Amino acid sequence: MSKVKESDSLQFKGISYSTTLGAAVAAAAGAGPALAQDDRSIGIEEITVTASKRGAMSIQDFAGSIQAFDTEAIRNQNLFNMEDYTKVTPSLSYFGNATGQGKIYFRGIADAPDSFIAAASAAVYIDEQPVTQGAQPDVRLVDIERVEALSGPQGTLYGSSSQSGTLRIVTNKPDPTKFESFVDASLKGMSEGDTSYDISAMVNIPLSENQLALRLVGFSASEGGFVDNVLGTTASCESEFRCDVNGAQLNTSAVEEDWNETSLSGGRAGLKWFINDDWSVLASIAHQKVDADAENTYDPTVGDLQTINFFPDTFDDDWTQYALTIEGSFGNLNFMSATSYFERESQYVQDTTAYAAYFGSFCYEGTASYNIYCFQPAGVNYAYSDPIGFLVNDQENISFSQEFRLSYTGDKISWVTGVFWEDRDEEWVFDTFTTNNGGYSESQGWENWDTYWNVSPPETDAWWRSSDDTNWRTTAVFGEATFQWTDRLSVTAGARWFEVDQKKDYFVELPQGRRTPATVYLNGSGVDKHGCLLTDAPCQGGPFVDAEGETTGDSDNPDDDGVSRLDSKDDDTALKLSVQYDISDDKMIYALFSEGYRAGGNNRSRGNPRLPRAYTADFLTNYEIGLKSQWADGRVQINAVAFFQDWEDYQLEVVDPSNVPCSEDPTPPCGQPWQKVVTNAGNASSDGIEIAFEALPTDRLTLRGNMTFLDTEITAENPIIEDVPVGAKLPFAPEFKGSFYAQYNWPVTMVGASEAFFQFQYSHVGDSVNQVQVIPAETGVVNAPQITMEAWDYASVKFGLVGDNWEANIFLNNIGDERGQLYHDVTDFEPFFGHQRTSVIRPQEYGVRFFRRWE
Repeated sequence: MSKVKESDSLQFKGISYSTTLGAAVAAAAGAGPALAQDDRSIGIEEITVTASKRGAMSIQDFAGSIQAFDTEAIRNQNLFNMEDYTKVTPSLSYFGNATGQGKIYFRGIADAPDSFIAAASAAVYIDEQPVTQGAQPDVRLVDIERVEALSGPQGTLYGSSSQSGTLRIVTNKPDPTKFESFVDASLKGMSEGDTSYDISAMVNIPLSENQLALRLVGFSASEGGFVDNVLGTTASCESEFRCDVNGAQLNTSAVEEDWNETSLSGGRAGLKWFINDDWSVLASIAHQKVDADAENTYDPTVGDLQTINFFPDTFDDDWTQYALTIEGSFGNLNFMSATSYFERESQYVQDTTAYAAYFGSFCYEGTASYNIYCFQPAGVNYAYSDPIGFLVNDQENISFSQEFRLSYTGDKISWVTGVFWEDRDEEWVFDTFTTNNGGYSESQGWENWDTYWNVSPPETDAWWRSSDDTNWRTTAVFGEATFQWTDRLSVTAGARWFEVDQKKDYFVELPQGRRTPATVYLNGSGVDKHGCLLTDAPCQGGPFVDAEGETTGDSDNPDDDGVSRLDSKDDDTALKLSVQYDISDDKMIYALFSEGYRAGGNNRSRGNPRLPRAYTADFLTNYEIGLKSQWADGRVQINAVAFFQDWEDYQLEVVDPSNVPCSEDPTPPCGQPWQKVVTNAGNASSDGIEIAFEALPTDRLTLRGNMTFLDTEITAENPIIEDVPVGAKLPFAPEFKGSFYAQYNWPVTMVGASEAFFQFQYSHVGDSVNQVQVIPAETGVVNAPQITMEAWDYASVKFGLVGDNWEANIFLNNIGDERGQLYHDVTDFEPFFGHQRTSVIRPQEYGVRFFRRWE
């Protein structure tokens, strides 16, 4: 349809800092001011993408929904991270409490935000490697060639976790044709918090003319804190009057203003060798480190941007990617080998004072003589429970992937085929502590074990330890082919066969040093809550009857070492079919059928769970029709998509209902250990419309806008899972989300500048819910209710001057100082005590930015 066609990916694409007015043709995200103005009379310039894996092609020729930002758009719209670019990408939703702790969702395909074991429904790629995890790495957008957001299932080309879409972050590569470098620095202030800064630099050095080049990138940034941790007491004491025997406990040592500062640093190095006109080799390394002093969360019940914590919710994230890419051609065949290794070490610490108090409240319902949740010191009346605590999760992720692919572009047929292999490992250790009154090792809970087991347990304050080591080995074969039936009609068909082998080792110690059984309990009672000490001490006998009339005891299976060892294998095929018709050279319509999936697996089950130990793959089936068009000699562009998605047997991470006491629900199995499992929860749908436009009313004025309308609901439920009824909405799926962009440029002659510009951006995010489980807060005191995240608006303005090789601007972000809600976090049960943990966008900020390049 358009001027730019598929091309050999080896073609030199020198980095151009001139205006790219089509930088986000489908996303209404575009370039702003240029360092050297193009002739705008030619109309909207289209961006090229490589999402088809068949070389570069115009975004307007791509028969699917894709939104993109190029180098200029990223810089000119002040896009640094996921939170930034999801504001102007309506099909994409984001939630997160800190940089690197977030998740993304496409077109409302979201499940449980606090999942540990369920796979992500959207994939993140750095160049050719998938780096998708539970909490997605948030790549700092420094010297990035493009960000491509592919909405809808991408199962054929991108595989597992590309179920609802794929986010591709494509880095700029070394260029042997010229020397170039830049420095980019900004300084921001805010009325509600600390100062922020960001500085980055790049240098591209040709080492051998037209053959060898080195590209180095580095950055350092500090995002100033804006949340105050204020003086307060424990929620248990405040709302339930369950105060420490020595009086109310205060968080005096943790009080701090603007305590959620985040520091980031990192860089990349790439060495590319153009062996000859047909072959090249690229070796690269990328590294990023994030240190968040606290989460970007506050408690609206305490005050604006205020919270009461006894410990900061810190997050440390350190990842490195190594990649080797070989590209070449055999005549008309293009070849690529992409070898990548990704390692990530992260640790988060989270205040669990409310969480521990919630479990401590069970002391009011049972007998303290064996209740491990009675956190007060031994010998003190168990009727009070006022713990202070925190958790620590240490995690390591390692992934090695290899992809080989061949592609061909001809007049009548174009195709790509390949094989993909990945070995991915995730290992974490999760400890939950209490610290007051000498710690848990001197609490009622530990004293009870000493009494009933007649042993001296290890000295520890951890009342819960769990550990998981999971390995996935994925093999896939994929291919897509486009047949050009006539000059205007083409058909694309694709498929991907995949096989995933999963191996999981998992155990729980409750408390630390006392491992719980991994298998069905064998003590003859049929139920058991506590497990047994391993070599440290003998198991407790049983069965015996507690105060609630429940039978309990410890496993007497000598072969049960407490480790669940689970293996599973899953394989299936995802399909794609599209038809494209070029109405004219600048107008195209298409129809698309596509599938995306997440592989099935085994749960880390303990005891005798009620939900199945294995869960199957869930598939997302997508039907969409789209229009891509240009009008008025290329000065107006309108794209529209209507989609209809069916999510079958969707995977949801839930608490297994078998943990309910038998006295409350005698349905077997009951009285089992508390545990989270993944299950196929039912069916859901997500239908919607995406519209984007771009216009150049004059040579100086650029307008862009885009919007997404969504309608999501549960269409079939799992009868075992409560609170997920038919008709319920999917979380993080606003019914409307949209953005608007306007920029006016005019010539000037002042301080060496030749051009000035004024830019305005606006985004609106409609309301949505924080989880799929419909547990209304107004029904009474509940630990984890469904909460509505209110609609919010975000606007920014920027004024700048442009010279031949520099740009300076001043800006104001979040003009209305909105508290845009990204997530209501209920995982630590603050709502049980009438409090909240709400993650928000950054408050109003003002600043200056300077960019200078050399060639």
